[in-house]
Amino acid sequence: MRCTQVQRKKLVVFQLSGESRKWWNNASIGLNLDTLTYIQFCERLDARYFPATVKDKKINEFDEVAQIRGELVDDYLDSYIRLSRFARFMIPDEEKSARKFERGLGDHIRSKIVSHCFPTFQQVVESARATESDWLRNKKNEEDWNMTENRGKKGNNRQKHEDSADWKRQRTGNFHDKDKKVGDVQPFPFHCFNCKEIGHKKVDCTKPI
Repeated sequence: MRCTQVQRKKLVVFQLSGESRKWWNNASIGLNLDTLTYIQFCERLDARYFPATVKDKKINEFDEVAQIRGELVDDYLDSYIRLSRFARFMIPDEEKSARKFERGLGDHIRSKIVSHCFPTFQQVVESARATESDWLRNKKNEEDWNMTENRGKKGNNRQKHEDSADWKRQRTGNFHDKDKKVGDVQPFPFHCFNCKEIGHKKVDCTKPI
């Protein structure tokens, strides 16, 4: 939205509420609000809520701001913008701001876009978002593939374990069979194919065929 510095100040003041509204009602006494600019308003606001010690701390935080492990690009962007207002002297133009933001990106993203040397801050941000989206998609596909492979390995291991258990049971049964005495073996009963009775063979059957 196009507006003058004075209009921008009025928009910010309109949004003040609570303690900050009470502060401004007292701090604006004696000021010419028709000519007071947004920059002048920010100077008074910083003097009230951000003393020198706090500013120094925020400047150090901005100097070291970076995308931490597991953090999304948009989360890193929020921290960058929030802290940059305390260290404008470190990023006097858009290209320096773009390089500063680029250096703070994670290795898995920075390595993909650093060679492009995008001249604007917004181009770096959009490229980082696109690279992150592609990286997350590839990571998910890799995790799904590993999960499927591990599930197959578990099934093979389970089958091998069952086969091994069957072999052990069979081997144990064979050992038990060896331990049996000859007298303990029960003869298999003969079955007559002529009269269907048990106890004799067909050749010994007395009944008519």
